[in-house]
Amino acid sequence: MRTHWTTQLFRNREVTGYFGRADYLLARRPDGWGIRRKTTLVLNDRIDTVLDIYSV
Repeated sequence: MRTHWTTQLFRNREVTGYFGRADYLLARRPDGWGIRRKTTLVLNDRIDTVLDIYSV
């Protein structure tokens, strides 16, 4: 499964936006579906600061 995402951050009186996509490998479990693997790709051309993992 593939998703596309976007997020905006407000830090140091500036708004910064990031975007990208995430690929998921799902696995069937007895109680439903679960995420077996997730890969996140940030597609911005430029990142001017340290990117916080909780932002993506």
